[in-house]
Amino acid sequence: MGFRIHLQCSSGYEMLNQSVERDQHNLKSDGLVSPSWIGGGYCFEAFDNRFCPDGNTFITAVKCDESPTIALQFKISVV
Repeated sequence: MGFRIHLQCSSGYEMLNQSVERDQHNLKSDGLVSPSWIGGGYCFEAFDNRFCPDGNTFITAVKCDESPTIALQFKISVV
């Protein structure tokens, strides 16, 4: 299993403000209906774009599992 999170912004790191409605994200069960298959496993990716003073902020989070035969229960929290 692998996990990756990445934030790109030339002015430095930023975090999402949970008090702002546009920054409140929830993964729904229908997001697991058709995951992207890679080799013998699967991955899902969450991404978001935000304005940065000199360009865009691009945030990605990817979780991959190489054993799709095992039912997984997972929650991801990023601070």
